[in-house]
Amino acid sequence: MRVAGRAAFLLATALLGAAQVVGLALLATPFHALTRTWWLAGHADVLALAAAAWWATGRPLPAGPWLPARAGVAAQVRRHPAVATVVVLAVALAVFQLVLGLTTAPLNYDSMTYHLSRAAYWLQHESIAHYPGGTVRQLASPPNAEIGLAWTMALAGSDTYVSLVQWLALWACALGVWMLARELRVARAGAAFAAAVWVLLPGPIVESATTQNDLVVTAFVLATTAFGIRALRRRDRADTALAGIAFGLALGAKSSLVFMLPALAVVLVAALVELRPSRRTVAGLGAALVAGAAVFGAYGYAANVADYGGPFGGLRNLQERTGPLVPNVGRLSWSLVDSPGVSAPWVDPALGRTLGTWLSGWKDDGFDFVLGTDTDEDRVAGGLVVLLVLVPLAFALALRRRGPPIRRTLAIGAILSVVAFGTTQLATPFNGRIIMPAYALAVPLLGVVWRRPWARSLTVALAVTSALPVVLANPYKPVLTQPGTPTIWSYPRYVQMTMTRPYIRPVLAALDRRHPRGTVLMFGGEFAWDYPFFGERRQHELIRYLPAKTPATPAAVCSLLRGAVAREHPVALVFDDVPGSFGAVLPSLRPATSAGGITLVEPRAVERCSGG
Repeated sequence: MRVAGRAAFLLATALLGAAQVVGLALLATPFHALTRTWWLAGHADVLALAAAAWWATGRPLPAGPWLPARAGVAAQVRRHPAVATVVVLAVALAVFQLVLGLTTAPLNYDSMTYHLSRAAYWLQHESIAHYPGGTVRQLASPPNAEIGLAWTMALAGSDTYVSLVQWLALWACALGVWMLARELRVARAGAAFAAAVWVLLPGPIVESATTQNDLVVTAFVLATTAFGIRALRRRDRADTALAGIAFGLALGAKSSLVFMLPALAVVLVAALVELRPSRRTVAGLGAALVAGAAVFGAYGYAANVADYGGPFGGLRNLQERTGPLVPNVGRLSWSLVDSPGVSAPWVDPALGRTLGTWLSGWKDDGFDFVLGTDTDEDRVAGGLVVLLVLVPLAFALALRRRGPPIRRTLAIGAILSVVAFGTTQLATPFNGRIIMPAYALAVPLLGVVWRRPWARSLTVALAVTSALPVVLANPYKPVLTQPGTPTIWSYPRYVQMTMTRPYIRPVLAALDRRHPRGTVLMFGGEFAWDYPFFGERRQHELIRYLPAKTPATPAAVCSLLRGAVAREHPVALVFDDVPGSFGAVLPSLRPATSAGGITLVEPRAVERCSGG
């Protein structure tokens, strides 16, 4: 494709790799062939086709040189010590997160209920199609990010490498930030500064060791924006195709991408105004975006239309805003008011006496005007850099009439994305990570202010202040602990996986001890923890039961259980987050183990099932 520029070449490689993994999964689904053999054979075929195409196009070499001259690096370090410092720190913390992700078990709550669960079910059914008994989030959520998880699980035979997906996405985001900063005519040192600060933001750095999907969709959003602007500026067909591929992958990775569409449109329209490309170039980019969406983004939405009657399936019922608009947008925006691991005792009282009094109607059972200090991957957002630097900078540039249109609209796009999300989606304590793509659009703007020494120093200090607590003091993955207190590496796998739900450990331990292999029947609701029961190497086959219509009487529940046991011959039954009609019969089954609302039952106990 002759992609020009080292950063663009690397990001293009990541995009085409992701497109290959997703494309092969889509092709395998109709044939129920989603296996390790299929993926390896598919990669071999793609390699052969790529080699033939490369040879036919004159064997072009990648952009280079890849290693800068030692003297040049030393000169840049002497000239920009603050940039060198933040780059070194970003690389060091990212490498630490890589080691942490590879040496510990996945444990995030959403991963246990749907990110990793759906990937394991797909491999079990050898297809990413909707499977029986799946929850709304497992079935209706777009699949692309979790296809990456399934790919690592299929090739490795275990979940050891699942965190690589998000970790690589962290660096793909950094490349996108670099490219956008360069499109803003920022010097290389300024672009490197912005990219390194991105890596140090608490949301991105803590998620890089998880199996969530916010970094993945953010990487695709930044790639769409960067290659889209390059396509309009350079009139290059490779950039045009890559923008379309990135857009399709983003659309198929997370439904929240829909709320980024106004921002993407604003930025690309501003690029049209500033760069004035030909109609043919504009038409080509539009066609690429539509084609990318159709090939890489449409599958999940089409499956939802077929099975649920709408593109979002039942996700709207879980996420849709029901209260007043303005308070909901305000509560969602407040997710950016966070200072991970660093509290100021005077801030909360001051906020309570001012905003808490003036905007008392915004409060609800789960929200108040307080500074967020959580350090876990579920609640953390952009930290002090976003709160004290990027938010003021974005508003300042958005309101400034002078300046390049692209620079201004990146700021407007970041603000617009947050508002668009809060317009229809329910504000929750977890929105700080979900709006990651929104504040990511503003990160390249750091290249605008990096030349000011006070701005550089402030940004670096705030980045370090927010990054270190989430890396070293994450309560889910304790690393820096008091003497005598165990770290995350001191625990066995099943304990690591249940750091957010420790009370279910006896059930997991009992299943592994009594039945190390075999079929397990899983009776669970939307938030049931099914992934831990697969086992590290998926040695258990899980057959999930989530009846479309819950049995209304104990007799009907018992009939369902007896029929399932007779058909599947399981080694055990697990009940978690089940409707009340199931709870009425569980005591009669004399559970083998029960803890924290989750119950393990031996198959022979089903013979005693009754409503007594």
